[in-house]
Amino acid sequence: MLKSDSEELVRSNCYLSPNGTKYWVPNVVPGCKPALLAEFDTWEDVVRMYQEYAENAGFDTRLSTIRRYNGQITHRYIVCNKEGKSRGKSVDSIVIESTPVKQRGSSVKVTYCKACIRLKTKVDGKERYVLYKFVEAHNHKLVSFENMDLMRSRRQLGFVDQEFIHNMQANGFGATVSHRMQATLKGGHHLVAGPRTDYKNCSRDFRCFIGEKDAQLLVDKLDNHVKHLNNFSYDKIVVNGELRSIFWVDHVSKCNYKVFGDVLAFDATYSTNMYNMIFVPFTGVDHHKKCVIFGAGLLYDETIDSYKWLLECFLKAHDKQPRLVLTDQDPAMKQAVSLVLTEATHRLCMWHVTKKVPAKISGSLLKNTNIRARIHKLVWSVFIKPSTFEKRWHDMLDEFDLHDNTWLTDMYEIREQWFMLCYETALDAQRYNQRVLEHASSNTTPTFRTHLAIERHTTQIYTRTIFDEVQNEIFKGLYFCSQESVEYKDSQKVTINLVDNTMTCSCMGFIRLGYLCRHVFCVFKNMNIEQIPELYQVTRWMIDALPSNVFSIENRYGVAVDEVTKLRQDATASFGACVNRLWRDTERLSDFADEMKNLKNKIYEEVPIQPAYNSKEVVMANLAGVASSSKEVTLTAPQGIRNKGSGSKRRLIGPGEKAVEKSKKKKTTRFCNTCLEYVDDHDSRNCPDKINPTTDQDSGNCSTKNPPTNQRQTRRRSTRKKSTI
Repeated sequence: MLKSDSEELVRSNCYLSPNGTKYWVPNVVPGCKPALLAEFDTWEDVVRMYQEYAENAGFDTRLSTIRRYNGQITHRYIVCNKEGKSRGKSVDSIVIESTPVKQRGSSVKVTYCKACIRLKTKVDGKERYVLYKFVEAHNHKLVSFENMDLMRSRRQLGFVDQEFIHNMQANGFGATVSHRMQATLKGGHHLVAGPRTDYKNCSRDFRCFIGEKDAQLLVDKLDNHVKHLNNFSYDKIVVNGELRSIFWVDHVSKCNYKVFGDVLAFDATYSTNMYNMIFVPFTGVDHHKKCVIFGAGLLYDETIDSYKWLLECFLKAHDKQPRLVLTDQDPAMKQAVSLVLTEATHRLCMWHVTKKVPAKISGSLLKNTNIRARIHKLVWSVFIKPSTFEKRWHDMLDEFDLHDNTWLTDMYEIREQWFMLCYETALDAQRYNQRVLEHASSNTTPTFRTHLAIERHTTQIYTRTIFDEVQNEIFKGLYFCSQESVEYKDSQKVTINLVDNTMTCSCMGFIRLGYLCRHVFCVFKNMNIEQIPELYQVTRWMIDALPSNVFSIENRYGVAVDEVTKLRQDATASFGACVNRLWRDTERLSDFADEMKNLKNKIYEEVPIQPAYNSKEVVMANLAGVASSSKEVTLTAPQGIRNKGSGSKRRLIGPGEKAVEKSKKKKTTRFCNTCLEYVDDHDSRNCPDKINPTTDQDSGNCSTKNPPTNQRQTRRRSTRKKSTI
C-alpha cells in the first residue's frame, strides 16, 4: 500500500476529469493489478485474481455479462459491485396523494461505476481466458481500511458461523445476542463475518427453510436417529397426511427406566408449541435424586384413546410396568392409566394439588398466611397418621369456615391419591448433571462425621447425594437417639427378627425413602453392626446402579455422529489447543499464525470458489439434522387443535389468583412536597391535604395542613444553613 507524507495509509488517489467529475484510482502493490493480455487456464483463477485485487483496493466485485456464440462462451465480465443504475422510483415518478403515506427509508448502493475487467476465450488445444480490458478508475470512494470488515466479500457467513447462530437459537438466544457473543469470543466486531443484520437474516432463512416442513423434518430426524443411535425407537399416528401423535425414547432413557422406573410421573403441558399439541414427558428420579426422562410424546387431543395409545407405546418400548404412577387430575388420563398400567398404583401429584390453592380459595382468605401455612404443613407431612390427618383437616375447616368450599371437599374425598412431585428439566442439561454427579460420587471422598465403621461402608455403596442423607441419619442415631428414646420418647419402635435378621421401624423410614432411618442405626450401633445388610441396600440408590455405557459419547445428544462433523470439530479443537499452549509465547505464536495463513492460502488456491455443498439449501438441511431438503413432504403438522390452555387466553381469573398477583406488586414510596412525608398512595399533585384543606377553628379561615410554599422553602434553607454550621 502507498503512504502519504503523514505516513498514513492512503486507500486511493482522487482526480478530476476534464468535465469536472471526480474519480478514484486505488493504491495497490503494482504486482497485484490485473495485467492486460494476461492468460488464465480456468475461470476460477480469474475470479480469485480479481477478488484479491478488489480486497486490496477496497471494493467488492460482482459477476456480470456472459456472451455466447453458437452456445459457446466467448466473453465474460467481472464488474465493481456499484455498477448499474438504481431500480428504485425517481422523485418525479412518485405521485403525491392526499393522504400522506410513510415511505420506507432506503439507500442507493449503485453509482453506475465503470470499473471492471473483461475477458475473451481463446481456444488453442484447450480453452483459456485472455484479459483484454481493465478499467481501473471508480466513480465513488473506496472502502477505508477501518471498515474492511463491512465489505460484502467479508460478510459471507460460512457454515461454522451459521451453525453457531443455529445452536444459539436452539438454546434460546436471538441473532443480536449471537452476534455480540461472536464479537466477544473472536476479539472484536472486525473479526466477525457480517453485521447483526446478516445474523438476523440467517435466523429468518432457517425459519423459512423449515416453513411447513417441520412435521416431515421431525420424522426424518427420528428416522435418522433410528439408523445411527443405539436402541432408539419411536412410533407415530398419521391421519390423512397429518402427524397426529408421536412417541420417542432413546437408549439412555430405557436404561434409566430399567433401574429407576418403579415410580413414573407424566404430565400434559398445554400450549407448548405453535400447533397447541400436548407435550407429555415421562419422568422419574435417579440415584442422585435428580429428574430423569423415560420418554416423551406429542398428542393431538386429550381423549382416553390418545392417552391409552401413548401408554401402550411406552410399555412397548420399556416392556415393564411401574409400581407407582403420578399424574394430575385429568379424568381421561386417569382412565387410560387404569386400562393400560394395570399393575401400578395411581396417585395424584401433590405439586398440582397445592398449586391450585390460590385459584380455589377466595382472595380474602388467601391473604391470611395462617391458612396457607396450615394447608401446606398438613398435606406435605409424611409423619402423621391417617387419623391425625383427618382430625387436623376438620379442625382447619372449622377454624376458617371452609366446610362449604367445594374444591377442598372434593380433594378430601380423593385424599388417598395425593403425592408430591415437581420436575422441570431439559434433557441434555439433565444428563450432563447426572454424569457430573456420577463422577463426583466415584472420584471423591466425603468428610466423615462419626467414628462408626458403618459410615465408611455407606460411601462404597451409595451415591454422594444419598450418602449425605444416610450420613445424617447415622449421625443423629449416634448422638440424638438412645435405646430408650427409640422405644419410648420418640414414639418409634424398632422390631428385630433374629431368625432372618430383618428389622422394621414404626416410622417406616426404609419403606418411604429406601434407606434405613436413625432409629435402626441407633440399634446397629448398640449391636456393633458395621455394615448395612444387603437386604437393605436398595439398587436404585447405589453408586453403580447404571451401566457405564449410558455415559458414553455415542449416547449423548448434541454430539456429532457423522464423520465430516467429527473431523471439523477435531480441527477446531486442535487449533484451540495450540493457541492455548502458545498464548504468551510471542515468537512461536507468530510462527504458528504464519503457518495457519499459509495453510489457508493453499486451501483457497485448491478450492478457489465456494463449493456446491455450501449452498443455502444444503447448509439449512444439515442444521435441521436431515440428509437433504429435496425429500418429498408427505407429512404435515395437525391443524385446528383446541385443547385446554389453547386459544385466546381470555380465561376467567379467580379471586385467589388475583390476590396472589396483587401481593406480588411492590409498593414504592415517594416524598410528597405537600404533606412532607414519604407515602405510597399519592404525591403532591393529589395529596389529600391539598385537595381537602382543613378549617382554622380560631380564625374561621380555610387553610391547609402545611405552610405555604415560601415558608417551606424558608424552612429548608434554614435547615441547610444549620447543617453547614
